[in-house]
Amino acid sequence: MLCPDKTKKINQQLSDWYRFVQFMLVLSCCCLTCIGCSPEQYKADADKEVQSILDSKWKAEHGTRANSRIADVEQDPNDLFFDPNYIPSGKLTLAEAVALATARNRDYQRQKESLYLSALDLTLFRHNFATKWFGTFDSTYSRKDTDESLTAGGEVGLNRLLEDGTQISTSIASDWLRYLTGDPRESLGSVLSATISKPLLRGAGKDVVMENLTQAERNVLYQIRTFSRYRKTFVVSIVSDYYRVLQALDRVKNAESNYKSLQLAYDQSNLKAMAGRLDMFEADQTKQQMLDARDNLAGAERAYQQALDTFKIRLAIPT
Repeated sequence: MLCPDKTKKINQQLSDWYRFVQFMLVLSCCCLTCIGCSPEQYKADADKEVQSILDSKWKAEHGTRANSRIADVEQDPNDLFFDPNYIPSGKLTLAEAVALATARNRDYQRQKESLYLSALDLTLFRHNFATKWFGTFDSTYSRKDTDESLTAGGEVGLNRLLEDGTQISTSIASDWLRYLTGDPRESLGSVLSATISKPLLRGAGKDVVMENLTQAERNVLYQIRTFSRYRKTFVVSIVSDYYRVLQALDRVKNAESNYKSLQLAYDQSNLKAMAGRLDMFEADQTKQQMLDARDNLAGAERAYQQALDTFKIRLAIPT
């Protein structure tokens, strides 16, 4: 049999070990709460949740999700990708023009950001009804004369809002004190608390509590429809502007061809008039037609340049 003194010593060691384990559990919970609290991690989590919301609410009648994501998130495989820093120097195909417009056009980017922000707002309202864990930890070292002591405390708990307005809050806090010199005493205390509150009159009822969340859910659907409709009209307008530029270029080519032919006709009629084989007024008429053709060519070139500059502005290309 063990002697009473040895038994008491073993029990004291077990008690100290139990208190140490209890304190370390509280400390571990506090440390785990702090993991992943960097801004980059917050943004990555927000982006992931936003894309999950949009994927779940995007229906077949809205078309594909191509070119609907903001620039700094993972892009959809169906996106028409175009390097936003690339400056084209030659001819653009229609597909390249559409891809460049969706990558650079400011109005299109604003629509994508509005879509993202509507889903981001929804994450906030959903977060209000999620279980929110919290934890704190602090420690203090003090010295008075020859006595030194170390104090540490930690708290971990959770808050939860239910759909009927009931709020639940629980927490457990532990404080640990140990004298480093002199009397080697130590103490460890824990407190468990819980509160439950429920509105009875003002703010009571599921419809009232869930109103903001329901409206946020609807806003995402509204914004998806708005973006889907805008994307269709935007692509059609880009295609129209693309062919409008080509049409203006064809007018320039036709006007240039007409001017050159009339210039040749004037040279021939002028030589005939000088040789007496043609009346001078007929040569003057040909000259007037040539001058009119030159004016038409200048006007066609101005119209083409204006259409091209307008199209470049929509594609965010330097003019």
